[in-house]
Amino acid sequence: MTLRLLLLPLLALAVGCPASPNGGNDDDDDSTPDVPQPAGLAELSDGECPGTNASGISTFSSDGFERKVAVLFPDGDTEGMPIVFFFHGLMTPADNPVESTVNGLNLQGLADSLPAIVIAPESRPLAMPLVGEVSLWGIMGDPDPDLVLFDDLRTCAVDRLGGDIRKLSVMGFSGGALWTSQVLMSRADTLASAVEFSGGAELDVPMDGGPFLLYESPAEQTPVLMTSGGASDVWPQGFTIIDFNETTDTLQGGLRLDGHFAVRCRHESGHTVPQNGWSFGQEWVMAHEYGVDTPYRTEGISSQESWCELVE
Repeated sequence: MTLRLLLLPLLALAVGCPASPNGGNDDDDDSTPDVPQPAGLAELSDGECPGTNASGISTFSSDGFERKVAVLFPDGDTEGMPIVFFFHGLMTPADNPVESTVNGLNLQGLADSLPAIVIAPESRPLAMPLVGEVSLWGIMGDPDPDLVLFDDLRTCAVDRLGGDIRKLSVMGFSGGALWTSQVLMSRADTLASAVEFSGGAELDVPMDGGPFLLYESPAEQTPVLMTSGGASDVWPQGFTIIDFNETTDTLQGGLRLDGHFAVRCRHESGHTVPQNGWSFGQEWVMAHEYGVDTPYRTEGISSQESWCELVE
């Protein structure tokens, strides 16, 4: 199984600081004094945001590393729009992770339909035992450069585009979902919600030590949607290194003990994302706001999501 195939199942689906938290002025700061506030915006690590004059892909420097990033948004005013990060899965640099993700998932169409500011950044090229050079998020080594990247792009989305700092969510598939777990554990004070397609926590990689991505309690309560694909939700096929059912079980157990509101969805389609999972993920990120209790607590899960259950 080639690394490129790790993303193909998902690609096949058609689909400085502002004065106030949502990028406007501070006239309304005192109107909701009891609502928790997300963390403030970080100062840019390298001094510049990626191009945001038009929706598209550009290159910028974050924490000393050159990165590609897609910043996608509908035509017109982006003031007050939700912000959705999507983290790509494991690929090689030759696969052009950002372009492949944007085109394969039609992320511009996603930005138009939600509507939202959609950000799809590029991970760093790293050497992986038995595999070689891959585009991999910081789940097996130092996560700090990728966390700084997240901080930089969050600042740019709010400061340059006027995105709503209270409605920022993260999504990912496979290696990108594992990275979503790290962002959840390290930056919960910035998140309205998180969605993981075959992710989780705590994994061992032969010849490279471990375990990696050890579960740590997120600092703030964050609604999390997790999906996994049954016995064949593994990587790679035929020689399992990561069992995504097990890693998702581990994350689920930690979130349950910490009292987070979470939903677990199980399918039997393997290492992929079913169409209803992709649709539910979009619904999930648009339904949440930082510091506001999830609407699913009182309204429950739609009968259309019979393959999902509350984590209790």
